[in-house]
Amino acid sequence: MKSKKIEIILFALLLFFLCPTESASAASRKIGILVGNENGKYTWYDLNENDQNTENIIRFSANQTVMVPISLLTSYMEDLNYTFNAKTKKITLMNQKNGRKMIGKVNSSKITCYTKQNTKGSTKKMKSRIYIAKDGEVMISADALKYVMYQGGYTCKKAEDIKGFGYDTAVYQEIYIYNASASFNEIPKATVVKGLSNTVRVTIPEGFSVPQVFELLVDKGVCESTQGLFDACQNYSFNPERYPFLADVDHDENRCYRLEGYLFPNTYEFYRLCPPQDAIGVCLRGTNAKITPQMKERMKELNMTMDQVLTLASIVEKEGSKLKDQKMIASVLYNRLDKKMKLQVDATTFYINRYIKPYITGDTDRYTEQYSTKRCAALPHGPICNPGENAIMAALYPEKSNYFFFCSDKEGTYYYSETYSEHLAILNKLKETEMLK
Repeated sequence: MKSKKIEIILFALLLFFLCPTESASAASRKIGILVGNENGKYTWYDLNENDQNTENIIRFSANQTVMVPISLLTSYMEDLNYTFNAKTKKITLMNQKNGRKMIGKVNSSKITCYTKQNTKGSTKKMKSRIYIAKDGEVMISADALKYVMYQGGYTCKKAEDIKGFGYDTAVYQEIYIYNASASFNEIPKATVVKGLSNTVRVTIPEGFSVPQVFELLVDKGVCESTQGLFDACQNYSFNPERYPFLADVDHDENRCYRLEGYLFPNTYEFYRLCPPQDAIGVCLRGTNAKITPQMKERMKELNMTMDQVLTLASIVEKEGSKLKDQKMIASVLYNRLDKKMKLQVDATTFYINRYIKPYITGDTDRYTEQYSTKRCAALPHGPICNPGENAIMAALYPEKSNYFFFCSDKEGTYYYSETYSEHLAILNKLKETEMLK
């Protein structure tokens, strides 16, 4: 009986070492693949798991090596000839154009590589072993194929290296580029690659600042650089008849980002690598469509400009996430403004330190007086983010209250006070219970 248990344990250990464990991190780590031909034309392939493609996909070994289904991947390259001997478990990959050859075996991390000029093979050790997946696909390290590529026909680029080329680096952390019959000098732009749509959908979250929006547009492949977007934001002359609301913010030297607050959070369709003013125009049209005549009439009732409403809404957006809290926070802000009290909102200080100073040159403190509500007499000189519809509606239709102070705890519960002593008592209680946010 004891010997039987030992046999079972030994068999289990054998299976563990012969069948590498696949990592479950594939859902969060996406890999893009570009395959080129001798004419320098490239095709994009997404072999990551999704609803339409659940087999023959990229996997990750236990040590996070990118593993590809070799028969599927090599089928995209007509110059490659792949064979698998089911009896010997040996794989052979031959480049019929340059004569390079690679031979490996299932459950081995070593491959033997041959060049056209040298008939004697050289042994290369990969990071992970070749193995057969549950669906029967032979999986091999993605970079192993470089040994049969055309000279200069292989590279792997990280997301930070391919920004500005039109690829969605917010989704794809790496891109493998293969060419079995030609070399390449630079990464092909996504706009000339087959298999990719000419457009890309981007969701701008509520509360994103201008720098965050611009970084997102570059990450998603909409524009080449944030610098181009910043230049358009500050200097491009958008049609005043189409966007009359911009009249309030043009040519204001005390305003850090001219269009902060006017890039309405929504899901938009952009062309890849489009001119920066076109990308911004898409967002401005979203704002134009969202600000209704009824909202504008309400602004007049409040005796406020659109820019003032958006500025207040931007603070509400950063201070509260639920509509009921946003309406009460707006009430607190209005009450303080009516009494000519400084707003003293921490979100404005955070905005200066996180989204102004790192993005400007020269005197990085030059906007502090205009945006810090601990210093300026009333509202900051402009919005501190791009508020969503709920925050705008809260700014237009706040709750009625006698509150002048608010705070929240770690669980997101808000507390409101009429006096500073009441507010201080709440803060002390939250500190004592370690619930202060």
